[in-house]
Amino acid sequence: MPPPVLARAVPDRPRGSLPQIDRPAPATPASPRGDRHRAEWAPYRVFLPLVLQAGDPDWISPYGGAFTSPDGRVTVEVPPGALTSPVRLRYAVRSPAPLAPPGAPLEFASDLEATDREGRAVRAFRAPLAPTICPSEALPASAGAVLSVHEPGQGRWVPLPSIFDRARRTLRAWTPHFSTFGVRVL
Repeated sequence: MPPPVLARAVPDRPRGSLPQIDRPAPATPASPRGDRHRAEWAPYRVFLPLVLQAGDPDWISPYGGAFTSPDGRVTVEVPPGALTSPVRLRYAVRSPAPLAPPGAPLEFASDLEATDREGRAVRAFRAPLAPTICPSEALPASAGAVLSVHEPGQGRWVPLPSIFDRARRTLRAWTPHFSTFGVRVL
């Protein structure tokens, strides 16, 4: 006897919908309750909540998730409930970086942006997101670092609450919005 089908696409649902789980048909012609209840022995459906379709790591759902930049240098963790609808995250290195603050050079700058399914910018989130950045090897081990966000209207860099792990060479911060981010050397 072939194994039962555990999941299959539901033909009357649009692409990207949830999978269907069916109960296998009984091995004998009689149902467990007897022949008079055969109509009750039809397959049933269970729909599983999926975070988002597999294969497109740039999309994050309201259930949360993580985005990693193509170069592996930036990871953004999105907690559940931070988004009201799925968003696409995009990352780009800023070169040259916007004007660095005096006395605190920028080691690295990048843009992070989020857009919804219609392509509209999503600028604020319901809970802080946690970007983690791996500074370059050129950053001295004894140096400190802080992640800052560029405020273009004010022309200045605003430091974010950050933790720099010298042993792992990672910089983690929390932000309620996206913009241009820079790693400032202290």
